[in-house]
Amino acid sequence: MASSGSGNAVSLQSFGNSATISGGNSSVSAQTTTETISVAGAQDTVSTSTSPLSGTTSSTVPASTVSVDSLVAASTTYNAGTPTIVDTIPGSGPSVVNVTAGGTSIVATAGGTYNDSVGGNSYTIGGGTKLNLASGGNTINVADGQFLTQDTLGGTASAPNTIILGSGNIVDLTASGVSAGYDILSVNGSDNSGFIYGAPQNALYLGGSGNLFAVLENTSASGSAGSLLSVSGADTLSVWSGNNSIVANNSAALFVVSGNNTITGNNMALTLRGDGNIVNLTGQSTVSDSNPWQYGTASNAASVQNQFTVQGGQFNLGGKDTLLQTSSSAAITLAGGNNVTLNGANDSVIATDQLYGGNNILLGGTGTDSIHLVNVADSATTINADVNAFVTATDDTGTKIGGVNNNSNEQLLFIGGSGTSNTVFAAGSNTQVTLFGGSSSNNIVSGGAAGNNSLNGGLGGGDLFQAGGNNDVLIGGAAGSNTLVSAAGNETLTGAGLASDLFSITGGGGTDMIQNFTGQLVVASTLSVSSETVASGSLNVYLSDGTHLIFSGLSSVNQTGNIFSH
Repeated sequence: MASSGSGNAVSLQSFGNSATISGGNSSVSAQTTTETISVAGAQDTVSTSTSPLSGTTSSTVPASTVSVDSLVAASTTYNAGTPTIVDTIPGSGPSVVNVTAGGTSIVATAGGTYNDSVGGNSYTIGGGTKLNLASGGNTINVADGQFLTQDTLGGTASAPNTIILGSGNIVDLTASGVSAGYDILSVNGSDNSGFIYGAPQNALYLGGSGNLFAVLENTSASGSAGSLLSVSGADTLSVWSGNNSIVANNSAALFVVSGNNTITGNNMALTLRGDGNIVNLTGQSTVSDSNPWQYGTASNAASVQNQFTVQGGQFNLGGKDTLLQTSSSAAITLAGGNNVTLNGANDSVIATDQLYGGNNILLGGTGTDSIHLVNVADSATTINADVNAFVTATDDTGTKIGGVNNNSNEQLLFIGGSGTSNTVFAAGSNTQVTLFGGSSSNNIVSGGAAGNNSLNGGLGGGDLFQAGGNNDVLIGGAAGSNTLVSAAGNETLTGAGLASDLFSITGGGGTDMIQNFTGQLVVASTLSVSSETVASGSLNVYLSDGTHLIFSGLSSVNQTGNIFSH
């Protein structure tokens, strides 16, 4: 059937018809199925519905195919009341389609407005098409190279719609005053970018590569629940809303500046600034956590900021975080107040105290872990080592965060476990070292230059202890064969009593107490013995620089030159 005049009305009552309307202000109605309708006029109306003669009002049967020519189809309205395929190609003006049934498959790649009051339909859109979705459950495939906004995907749907992107699209599904969002955005292609809201009804799945998306907080919405955000490829995601569940894998770049997120995945690069985040990573990942530093201002929070469970990679913690490493090898920087447990192999740590004090570091795993302490304030660091550890401590200078840079009263508590040989060099700083050797052996430890170091070899043996300043206490391991070296004076040196320890006296003045002395004591070659006396059952030896040695509980020892033995 063909109609070329204006103001005509065509009604199709039977099956399999083909109608072509070229005049304006005309109408076509089809109440059966498998119709093909082509409209080229302006201000026309097309209506499709199930015929009442079919004996049912169900909209589950196939309906008409409606096509519109590209010539003059301006302001045409389609009322699609049954499942139908609508392919609109508008010409000089916009067309309007009212979708009033579910299960419809709609191809709309050349513009037009679609009002969907039912939901559960499938759309392919492009070319400036606008969807007003009053109900959810729709699937929307977007042609490549489109620009999607809340004007493109509008309406008041109270359930999620799934939006599928190919490549080269720009998306902004945020708008001022929007109180809720119900969009599941699935990105399968590459080079897409955009913004969405973080909300419990929303979800984002990033696949492909080269995609860039940001998740924003919707200030118009009530509640604080977040979204499910998934990145499975070499894409970049920036998250500004909180309380999200985030999964990122396979070289994803993740920037999270909000709090209370749960972050899981592997082989990602994570930059984190918020607090209350729980991070569980596998594989080789890189983490930079600036928290609690926010725009250069310290957070006042006293509790744990972020919690990390990781394997290998690079992890930079900004302060007051907890980190559990379960395996692999990691390089870690700590800015203060962190609690770190390392169960990998051959891990390396650079730790400062900043404003949040020292770090607590528990070393397990295998190999030898390397720790460098850079102290910039009055603080204490605790290292508990069940694995070989190589520790160095230095003083930093210059202005630091918060203007704090006091290199005095720095403290290191080192607790050695069993079966390990640890090395601790603090002579490059003022760090006061307290060592409990446990049953570890062959430890090499030098105390900080400010003195007051306390080095105890525990049940092990073969230790080399060097006092750093004055007023130090050095106790050799109980298994013997220790070497104890004094520093600037007023030292207390205690041997194992097994005739195998070596005591080295470097002078410096003051009084050095020698306890449980068996083995040898060597006085520096630049010193000589001035006099010896016995008082209260102890031998007192005075050296040429004024150093006073007290051999506690011994009235005599063997002496050959500058070497004493017992």
